[in-house]
Amino acid sequence: MSNKYKILTKILEKNVIEYQRNESEEGLEAILGHYFEVLGKISVRYFNEYNEDYVALAIIEIIKGLKRYDATRGVKFSTFMKVRLDGTALDLLKKYKSIQDNVSYKEDMDLYQCSENAHVDKDDILEIVKQHTTDREYTIFINYVLNSLNFTEIGTLNGVSGSRIHQIYDIVIKKLGMVEALRDYI
Repeated sequence: MSNKYKILTKILEKNVIEYQRNESEEGLEAILGHYFEVLGKISVRYFNEYNEDYVALAIIEIIKGLKRYDATRGVKFSTFMKVRLDGTALDLLKKYKSIQDNVSYKEDMDLYQCSENAHVDKDDILEIVKQHTTDREYTIFINYVLNSLNFTEIGTLNGVSGSRIHQIYDIVIKKLGMVEALRDYI
């Protein structure tokens, strides 16, 4: 650990104790100023770029952390906050993933809307899907697209993880992309 890091950590700990005593605006600004560069680095580590949503949520988490932190437990504030800030990033990633899954679902539903415009029967599309997938893949496709179950729910039904179901679903979509009869719809 470098001397600069040790000095910054001591200053942070001093500012935290001071803020908890007085709840002064200057103390809060000093603490947030300390974390400004740190939040940018965490943001880049998790999101591959500076993410304003994360930084905003992380600042709120720091303020909450200041109220919950107990120095008598023998843990530095920086250590206490590292876990919380990483958790905030992971929660936001999950939220983004959920949004991405919903977008994927809407794209899948476009398959059926396109089929209506092209006067192709949905049953014909489902038959083609059934012909080019295994029974397990077909069941996953139907549960996701028609029954609106999410990957975790389908995984529970099949005794595997939601991420494994997502992998299988991606395989199905790739298979269907190779089927000539469905190329206009995928």
